[in-house]
Amino acid sequence: MSAAVMRMTALLLCCASLLAAVSAHDLGSAALLSKCCQSNGKEPPPHLKVGQAFLASSNDPATGSTGWALVSHGVGEKLFTVDKDDKLVPQLAKSAVRSSADPKLWTITLEPGRYFSDGSPVTAADVAASLGRTNKENSNARSSCGVMTFAATDGLTLTIATAIPTPVMQSVLAEWFFVVYKTLPAGCDTVGTYCAARVFTGPYAIEKLDKDELVATANVYYPKYSPCSRAPLVIKKYASGGDVTAALKKGEVHMGFNLPATSAAELNWVKDVTAKSYAVGYQYMMFFNTKKPHLSDVNVRKALALVIDRKALSQATHPVGMAASVIDEAVATGPFPAFSPWGAPSVHPRLTTNTAQAAQLLNAAGWTLTNGKRSKNGVDLTIDLVYYTFRSDLVTMAPLIKQQFEAVGVTVTTRVNDDGNFFEGTPCKVDEGSCAQAGFDLLLWAQHTLPAGDPNWFLQTFFKSNAGPDISATWRAQNFAQHNSANIDNALDTLKSAEGAVRAEAAKTVHNHIINEVPATFLTSPTWHIGVHGRMESYEPWGSDYYVIKSNMPDEAAGTCPLPPLSLNLSSLNLSLPRPTKTLGEWPPSCLRWFSPSSS
Repeated sequence: MSAAVMRMTALLLCCASLLAAVSAHDLGSAALLSKCCQSNGKEPPPHLKVGQAFLASSNDPATGSTGWALVSHGVGEKLFTVDKDDKLVPQLAKSAVRSSADPKLWTITLEPGRYFSDGSPVTAADVAASLGRTNKENSNARSSCGVMTFAATDGLTLTIATAIPTPVMQSVLAEWFFVVYKTLPAGCDTVGTYCAARVFTGPYAIEKLDKDELVATANVYYPKYSPCSRAPLVIKKYASGGDVTAALKKGEVHMGFNLPATSAAELNWVKDVTAKSYAVGYQYMMFFNTKKPHLSDVNVRKALALVIDRKALSQATHPVGMAASVIDEAVATGPFPAFSPWGAPSVHPRLTTNTAQAAQLLNAAGWTLTNGKRSKNGVDLTIDLVYYTFRSDLVTMAPLIKQQFEAVGVTVTTRVNDDGNFFEGTPCKVDEGSCAQAGFDLLLWAQHTLPAGDPNWFLQTFFKSNAGPDISATWRAQNFAQHNSANIDNALDTLKSAEGAVRAEAAKTVHNHIINEVPATFLTSPTWHIGVHGRMESYEPWGSDYYVIKSNMPDEAAGTCPLPPLSLNLSSLNLSLPRPTKTLGEWPPSCLRWFSPSSS
């Protein structure tokens, strides 16, 4: 038998198996597509290995920040999203139209021809079920519009009725928790755990997920999929950015994220590794626990905010040799990056350092300086500063802030909390309601404050009265300061439904109240760093760590399967296949392209 005939025979057997798998909605079809590559004499691309300091704890978008992680991992998608230019664009949706008769009612039309990773089409009923569940289970999903009622009106159309009117529904549906998914008939028993019966629409489908590693294969139903164009994926969680750097040096991963600033210059000396730096939409901030007696005084909070040398923090978290202008421009103006219209320096001046004014405020509050220590009624002014380690810049900042506070006589202890249970501590008895004063004094926090391009979600979630604390929650976005303010609440109420210039003015008012009342202070707008090996050299980072795994990963180790066009009549083939549950038009183009239009 000639090589050409053997090759064609192998191809036919592969495609026959593939079509059988597709007709049964079998995810194993991804593996069979790899066999098609092998029949062409081309090995499937090796796994793309990514190292980072965070990983989804489950595949349930209805809990915690899992939706964010699933989008980052290339598994989840939303109805709308933000592109590399920070523009709001449709993703699974085609349009969102507000009712002219009812400002709380919207009609969403889905983009046709989209599929979940099991091959089933995305329907309005699926979207309504998944987003409705998330809105019910995840308090973050109620920050912008309150309770939302989703109802499918036909296969590709659904309505959304909201408790709170919003003029920016596209932005709301682009928020990180509103990931679209489907639960298969096998069902999922427990909220917040991994469940294989939960499927998504992103370019990758999860094959395995545990606490330290995610393994995924290409979603063969993703638009413009072709065999071997997307390598199988492994995302490995490391304890810190420093550990990711070490893994890059050893060649254990092809891409590394969450790297400390010192790694940027360091990795450029490593063979076949390139470091890349890019501005991100995150803000570094510090929350004051206003339920602690010494921090309930606004003058103490103002003083501590004035002590912080933000330029020094910026310098320490940028690579050596970074331009002075970049260092200066990273100093925060408030909750939003200075490069955004919501944080522009022309509207909001950069936050300043003034230790002399800070000393005056502390003296006025009764915390006087004696022998280098500030005390009141014989008790030292002591601060418990808490941070977590998977944001490497926070690790760098914590000892510097400690030094800056100690220079004005404040006693500071620093500690790591990588569990996210920031309100746990002593004394704290949940059943006796005595947790208000538990936990941290100051909490360092990193947050993407404009993940969908609009300021409302961040401000409502972190500064609305009574929006926290949830003592039992881990890594929950909430009012960490436990600060209740009528001024902030009134401005937030205006912001929820305001449009145009009124919306901008309402956001400005909230900003000003936060700066004046100091439930939190803002530090810097960071530059982040990644490392890539040769096969990923052309990878372009954007979207902070929200869009790490993209549909168009420029992986030089991946390729296509350039198979010759074949003219086949399926009815003439004696193949033992189950009767297909799909029409030919529903089969993946990646296999259909091997058959002539006359095939049936």
